[in-house]
Amino acid sequence: MKEKIPEKTKHTPLVRKFPKYGRNEPCPCGSGKKFKHCCELAYKLNLAKKITQIRQNHMKEQIITYLRTDRSFESGARLYHKLGHNLALIRKFNIQGESKSNLEMLHYQLWKLTGLPEKEFNDIMMQPVSKPKQPENILKQIIEAAEAAPSTISVTEAVKFKLREEFPFLADKSCPDAFKILVADMMTAHDNYIQAHEELFNITNEQEAFDAADTLINNYLDNQAIWKELNHYKTTGAILGKHPYFQDQNRQKELTAKSVPDLMIMLRNIEHSIWRVTKKMKDDPKPELVAKREKTIRDYERDKKIIKSLLNLNE
Repeated sequence: MKEKIPEKTKHTPLVRKFPKYGRNEPCPCGSGKKFKHCCELAYKLNLAKKITQIRQNHMKEQIITYLRTDRSFESGARLYHKLGHNLALIRKFNIQGESKSNLEMLHYQLWKLTGLPEKEFNDIMMQPVSKPKQPENILKQIIEAAEAAPSTISVTEAVKFKLREEFPFLADKSCPDAFKILVADMMTAHDNYIQAHEELFNITNEQEAFDAADTLINNYLDNQAIWKELNHYKTTGAILGKHPYFQDQNRQKELTAKSVPDLMIMLRNIEHSIWRVTKKMKDDPKPELVAKREKTIRDYERDKKIIKSLLNLNE
């Protein structure tokens, strides 16, 4: 009977917590303003980006170190179970166990996760297994990123305005309903952003830090996308229309104009396309294509939901 690969183990808790810059204290950049009115927002985004980059680099280092110092099937399967996304391969390695072909496939699939050129992979595999070096402390890197002085961050990135004062048209009866919806979403994104930042200062392991960083960045970008829509309308009196909300509304109008037979055909094609792209993500994971593929699936899922609504089909 083949040995089963155990579940992922938890990381050792980190006792030390991140330092905080007092929101009401003078900004470290020397502007004379309070930190919350100066560099706080940009500092938080900068920190989240640093942690995300540390996460990506750490994954690459783990894989490269394994290929240089180990290459055993058991260690590689554990590593792929931790980092890989292809559930079919994880099951294959778990059930079939070690063989020459499985070991070669495991090495190659791990390398593909790094997104690095295949030539580097071939160069590493031509070298004999070497003695492992002392691994770097990733949590130490995260702490150092949090301790970095925010004085190097642009003050203009952190300016905050009160919505009603900055965009008085929101109080007008003629204000498009879309902006009222977006403002509500903006407040939600802001609340999520603040909560994620607080979590960064109270993490106990690296996974919590990575998750908080991802949430921080996503909500910041959503907040900024809505801000651009509001600012463009304030300046020009016209809707910019680049936020996903407007794209969804336009797509709704396009699909509503189609006939029932056309919608039925589209629905079948969309369901097949979702299956095809999802299979590609599992069978051929490429880090540089993850964002593009996920967006493609989201667009297909949006169209699928709209079409089913138009056809009165239950989920």
